Amino acid sequence: MACLARYMKESMLDTIQLKLRLNSVYRTGTKKPLFITGHSKGGPMASYAAYELTKAGFPVQTVDTFASPHPGDKEFANGYHHVVKKQFRYENDLDIVPFLPPTPLEADPILAIIDVALYFTNNRACSEIHEKLKELKSGVEEAKQWDYSPVGILKFITAHDQIVPDSPDLWLHRLDDFSKDFWDNGIEKGFEKIAHAHSCGCDGGYQKGVAPGVCSC
Repeated sequence: MACLARYMKESMLDTIQLKLRLNSVYRTGTKKPLFITGHSKGGPMASYAAYELTKAGFPVQTVDTFASPHPGDKEFANGYHHVVKKQFRYENDLDIVPFLPPTPLEADPILAIIDVALYFTNNRACSEIHEKLKELKSGVEEAKQWDYSPVGILKFITAHDQIVPDSPDLWLHRLDDFSKDFWDNGIEKGFEKIAHAHSCGCDGGYQKGVAPGVCSC
């Protein structure tokens, strides 16, 4: 909880500083819209900033987040959507971060995947990974009580770099892909692929899905 409190404090301070800078810009008479974006930890920070800036009257046009963790609980998400009207969240295949902290619906399937990984890493060669998995399991079990929720309209990037909309069973298919990843590639290579999937560079899936022309140069 101390880490979460520090994270929220940093986010609020960043938003206050941004508001002060924007106030000086908009006092000049400009009417240019604001486009806000963030990757990974920057995703929730972008969402918090968009919420505060919209409430303060700044012209937030669109919010785009990439690989964003869940920024708050259902109550926060409901209030957020009443204020910020246009947000897209991009999530890549095999990227675990957008599932964290997990919603109550997602927690049990994620715990099942972690248990499988714990079984295969219960040896001296994988001791470091095994300990990290135990910490992750503890965190997921605690997060089940928090009722976390995503914000924005999902744009999912498939393993073939195609963007598809959300669907009722998509989250289950995504979690199944994690199991297949470990089964086909082994624990260490499986984790390498998952870490790779979180990248926002051309070596990951986000740039290839959203801006394929950039990565083909």
